[in-house]
Amino acid sequence: MNRERALSQLKSLSYTLLTCVVMAGVLYGVETGLFAQRGWLERFPRPLLSWAETAGVLFLLALALKPRGFFASVVAIGLLGYLQWLHLAYFGTFIQPNSIYLTLTNMGEVFETARGFVGQILIPTLVFVLQMALLREILKRLRPQTNFVPALKWVLILVLLYAPVRTAVTGNTYGKQPPVHGFGFSNMYGSFSYFFGKILPFKLTHRSAPLHLEPLPVETLRPQRHVILIMGESLRFDNMSLFGYHRPTTPHLDRLLADNKLIARKGFSGGVSTDVALPMFFNGHQGYDAAPVIISQKRCLFALAQANGFGTRFFSAQSQTSLSHILNYICPQAIDHLQVGAPLGADEEKMGFNDEILIDAIKAADLSTPQFIVLHQRGSHSPYDLRYPRTAAVFLPEKGDSYEIEQIKHYDNTVHYTDWVLSEVLKDIEARSKLPFDLVFTSDHGEALGEGGVWGHVMLNEFTHHIPFVFYSSDSKNAAFAEASTWPEFTNHQQISRLLMRMLGYRPPPPAPSNTFLVMGSDMDGLNGAWLFDFSVQPPVRIPEPDPTK
Repeated sequence: MNRERALSQLKSLSYTLLTCVVMAGVLYGVETGLFAQRGWLERFPRPLLSWAETAGVLFLLALALKPRGFFASVVAIGLLGYLQWLHLAYFGTFIQPNSIYLTLTNMGEVFETARGFVGQILIPTLVFVLQMALLREILKRLRPQTNFVPALKWVLILVLLYAPVRTAVTGNTYGKQPPVHGFGFSNMYGSFSYFFGKILPFKLTHRSAPLHLEPLPVETLRPQRHVILIMGESLRFDNMSLFGYHRPTTPHLDRLLADNKLIARKGFSGGVSTDVALPMFFNGHQGYDAAPVIISQKRCLFALAQANGFGTRFFSAQSQTSLSHILNYICPQAIDHLQVGAPLGADEEKMGFNDEILIDAIKAADLSTPQFIVLHQRGSHSPYDLRYPRTAAVFLPEKGDSYEIEQIKHYDNTVHYTDWVLSEVLKDIEARSKLPFDLVFTSDHGEALGEGGVWGHVMLNEFTHHIPFVFYSSDSKNAAFAEASTWPEFTNHQQISRLLMRMLGYRPPPPAPSNTFLVMGSDMDGLNGAWLFDFSVQPPVRIPEPDPTK
């Protein structure tokens, strides 16, 4: 009798699991279909793993809840995904933790905005309603048994509370920047976790930083030229012979500088991690109040370029996984052609991706009409010995070299390899482009190379914000080149970003205040500190940073 009961229970469990797999398939399939119909799938891929994860979540809920409670939880999961669809339909990005705060504090503006884009939300809304109706029908017809383990619901509640509590107590960053490949409801859970665990407590206990929201950049002309930005990775100017380093790490750039064909300046990045520095750079705004500007994406370089007649292209040598927390912040909806390195889940170290794929990408790009092209390197990110082909090694480790010296030689080889990549990109554009062009090279942040026993970036350090600025123009008499030639020895990300706006045909407003520059730690809201520099003197001097909440 017990054996028959056990078999019956197992059969019921299997049937319930199968039902959950079918329902998860509906959630996954509908979202994937909608993303394909709206043209979101290239930027926001829906991996099959999301189906399995959703089925697992539904099965746990089925074990713990009664039928009505189970369906209510399914509706809640669908609703969280639906909210993401609405945000994507209007802003072109997933909901971020700061978006939640801005929504709650600007409800009037949210409702006013919603009235203006009813047409954009119509299809996602109809899809959501049909999806819920289909899931309801599946439950009515299949009638899976639920509530096998009633006590499990308390465990699930604790699990839901775990992420925000952990963030509040330990400073964990789960949900800080939702990955672009995350399923709708899981992204929302992550964003809510970081909002409740970090942002809300901080906002309740501190006065908000004043928002210096300058006017939008004003379109002044439609340039008939290409603007190419090459964004390095973890490259500091200290190890470039272009800036006096003892090893010849940048021979091609050195020659161009000697021939007065380019401008080179030392620079400071806006942050010491990629996921902080790049969103601020691509949105032309630095400081404690950057999040609302970035979320609005009205100053985003890709959006400005597209609105002013440029074709927009983003080619990255980094993997889809590495970019999953960054793409959301650089207005991916305004990128006409997007190409990244290793796909989701791939081990890019084993695949051997190098920055040569960027050379292939630029060679395949159409240069017949004005283009804004961003080439994003893997560059000089650790592990350094994997960032260049062995055939490109110039500075060879020797017997007796210490670990530190060996690592620095590997790093210097990445710099030398980057110099070659730049020369090949420049060579192709010069050979094929019938239009004049500007090429800007900089990096997301710098790198510590063992000074004081510190390696890497992410932490505020003397070297982690050191970046190069290099500017080459096919027409050295153009206004942007003439402007940059007057810059002093040191510049910064904000100045470079605004220069790019001018190249794209806009007049950006002056920054406020204009003579200081803030280097953020590893958190965009300044929760992990920031260094303030006075740029009215050269080299810039670090000065005490004011409390951002006063």
